[in-house]
Amino acid sequence: MNSEDLTLPLNEPVTDAPSTQPLLKEIVADIRELKANSVTKTEFAYLVSIVERIENELVKINARLEGIESEQKLMRHGMSKVIIRQAQSEERIMELEKEVLGDYKIAA
Repeated sequence: MNSEDLTLPLNEPVTDAPSTQPLLKEIVADIRELKANSVTKTEFAYLVSIVERIENELVKINARLEGIESEQKLMRHGMSKVIIRQAQSEERIMELEKEVLGDYKIAA
């Protein structure tokens, strides 16, 4: 048997060979899907600007929160001072009352 007898000519299609048409259609569909899902430079720049604006707003919000926290700390510190002074005043009033009532009891 000669090898030329087993080899088909190149210009004739092989009868039971699979077609490349479905594979080609699938590749083209994949390319279209990738193209549809891709982001352009303009869209990307827009997204970057939005992210930067959000970051700037978050910085402002954090600064506000820190200011509020420091005000609350100062208020708590001030309130504790007021409470201490009030307790001291009440103790002083009680001492004065004891002195006055003690003198009054002795006089009676």
